[in-house]
Amino acid sequence: MADELFGDAGGGGAKEPALAGMALRDAVLVLAALGIWGGADAWAAASGLAVATVAAVGNGVVAGWVITSLLHEWGHYAGAKLSGAVAPRIQAQGLSFFRYRFDLENNSLGQFTAMSLGGNIAHWSAFLGLLVLLPLSTPGQAAFVGAALAFALFASVIEWPIIARVRQGQVQPAEAFAHIDAAFLRRNYLIGGAGGLLFFAVV
Repeated sequence: MADELFGDAGGGGAKEPALAGMALRDAVLVLAALGIWGGADAWAAASGLAVATVAAVGNGVVAGWVITSLLHEWGHYAGAKLSGAVAPRIQAQGLSFFRYRFDLENNSLGQFTAMSLGGNIAHWSAFLGLLVLLPLSTPGQAAFVGAALAFALFASVIEWPIIARVRQGQVQPAEAFAHIDAAFLRRNYLIGGAGGLLFFAVV
């Protein structure tokens, strides 16, 4: 994770992809996720079929996680660029949501903070926006918002301690992600997932 996001800030010499093209592709992905989930949710509401409800919940989980993840990464990118940081865009690899590389060695502490906060503002804004906009009257809607909450929790429990340690001078930005490995990510996926499930159960 850290190597993908922060390693080789120059992108290996590859040409930086156009911002408009990247934004358009992600907008299409968001609209597709919304359309598939919305169709399944409408089918479930109109038919009352169990299979339709399962489809609506499943698509709600995927759409909520994917959309919030994308907004999170674009929030990071916006924070980096607004602070004037070196953060060249990169071509997405496979299912990766990473859209840029942040130069930990040459960017300042303030730029690191702006980049970090941008992603967190974005994912919590996405969750709160969905919470306000959706009536949560169907299981599919609850699953959608629950998945957004799950991602927001997952990302925040990883990133806020890092932000705090860097701001307090306990660790340098270039070293702040050394502890992140597969086991660490699995633990935090469980935290986020538990929060999303609890939301779904309560709603």
